[in-house]
Amino acid sequence: MLTKKGFVFLIVLLFSFTLKAYAENNSVLVVKVNGEITRATEVMLSDAINFANSYNVRLIVVELNTPGGELDSVQSIMEMFDASKIPVVVFVYPIGASAWSGGTYILMASHIAAMASGTTIGSCQPVTETGTPINESKYLNALIALMVNHAKLHSRNETTARMFITENLNLGPEDALRYHVIELIANNVGNLLSELSNYS
Repeated sequence: MLTKKGFVFLIVLLFSFTLKAYAENNSVLVVKVNGEITRATEVMLSDAINFANSYNVRLIVVELNTPGGELDSVQSIMEMFDASKIPVVVFVYPIGASAWSGGTYILMASHIAAMASGTTIGSCQPVTETGTPINESKYLNALIALMVNHAKLHSRNETTARMFITENLNLGPEDALRYHVIELIANNVGNLLSELSNYS
């Protein structure tokens, strides 16, 4: 609904965030988003980005498992990612999770998009509060542009990004990788960071 080096682990729990220090000056902030995307999600992610900036975190990983959520909050989160000086990885996780609707928009706004095995993204046509699909071109075209422009910004498949809305396309990780809407498949954060060791 849409209303480069290896890492070493040390886990410290901090409110809704998990700060993982992977060697000196090489820390990763892990933020878990589990449930509907709301104003509270927006505030949590804003706090996480501010925290990451204050502590010179190298990378932010957002573990995402959501049916979607409020359009205003989704757009605000996308804008946060656009403005973030620290790269943001959106990781659809855990195994079997989903990032439908607003979750897919957020995935497209990430600097790096990743999915765990058995996860699903897509079904992005907007709906009313009662769940009725919205077909008015004014709203659909605006959201298509939002999705496609973020796919283009991050060198992802614009045609597939459009189909998430126009066809309510759903993809698992293998097809998402094959169609170039994500960069990585991983089954846990450690595996994800190992895969990211080739990125700068």
